[in-house]
Amino acid sequence: LFVAKETFDDVVQGRAVLLQFTVAYEGCEQCAATQATWRRLAREYRSSAEVAVGQVACDGEPSSLELCHDTMDADVLAPYPSVWYGHPYAMRRYYGSKAYEALAEVAASLRAPCSPWRRERCSEAESA
Repeated sequence: LFVAKETFDDVVQGRAVLLQFTVAYEGCEQCAATQATWRRLAREYRSSAEVAVGQVACDGEPSSLELCHDTMDADVLAPYPSVWYGHPYAMRRYYGSKAYEALAEVAASLRAPCSPWRRERCSEAESA
């Protein structure tokens, strides 16, 4: 599942996110090496109400590039592939292993935050 800035809200729909920011050029061997892991995670979480798992092509369409810059500019030294997770509008960079087991553990720990899609997750202050 590839995500771009213009499709972000429709894809996420209030869920927590686990996103890999990647590039397709041949010089990124690690990007190519992680594709099977991301396809597997995306399949497993395709219908999840809690977590959206996807990829952002940082060498793709302008809308994808914009999402890359908006997310990763705070951490300009983030290498590719770079994994970000958590609240869809306040993602944190993941520094752990990019092995399937480690990423599956992160995905399993995520929960959808308070949002228009998940009002039951909101505190009184957030609902006001």
